[in-house]
Amino acid sequence: MCPPPQGGFQGPAYTQQVPTTVVVHSPAPVLFSTALQDVSGQAMCPHCRQTVLTHIQPTPGLLTWLLFGGLCLFGFCICSCIPFCVESCQDVEHHCPNCRRVIYVYKRMK
Repeated sequence: MCPPPQGGFQGPAYTQQVPTTVVVHSPAPVLFSTALQDVSGQAMCPHCRQTVLTHIQPTPGLLTWLLFGGLCLFGFCICSCIPFCVESCQDVEHHCPNCRRVIYVYKRMK
């Protein structure tokens, strides 16, 4: 065996490459559950990022207006406002109880 060279040429410098792990933190997924229908349900609010039990509020939607128009068309003008009083004919807005913003709207007809 040859002894290592003295002085002068040292050879190429080798560096050890350490594998690096990069962790990417993505924002929390926004959960719009299709299970939210005409009753309160648990969902994640996309505005305040809290998991909440929604508050519901009926609002007139397409079904309400079609029933109104149908009743008027067939001559029942006196009782044509009934769909606006019956919650099962209206869409349902799900609100966050913390920030009070709309999370989801359940539409009876699309």
